[in-house]
Amino acid sequence: MKSINPPKVLYFGSNTREATSLLETGLKPIKGDFVVLNQEKDPCIRSAKKTGKPVVFSIDSKTMAKDGFKFFIQKGGVWFIDQVPPQYLSKK
Repeated sequence: MKSINPPKVLYFGSNTREATSLLETGLKPIKGDFVVLNQEKDPCIRSAKKTGKPVVFSIDSKTMAKDGFKFFIQKGGVWFIDQVPPQYLSKK
C-alpha cells in the first residue's frame, strides 16, 4: 500500500468502558496490523454500539502526518495506520 496524506481529522469508535484507557495509551491494533479509522463519525458510532455505549474519538491526523506518521486508505473512506499515540486523540 502507498501512504497518502489524510484529511485534517479522522475518527475512531469505542465504548465508555475503554475510553479512559485509550486516552492514556492511544490506539493500537487489536486484530491485524493496523488501527482502522474513518472519515465519518456515523460508521464509528454504529460499530461502537455493538460493544456498549459509544464514544467517538477525533484523531488529529493532519498533525500526525506532519509528524511523520503514514496513513493508508481503502475504498469507502476507511483509513489505516499502525498506531495513534494519545497526544493525537480527543474524545467527542
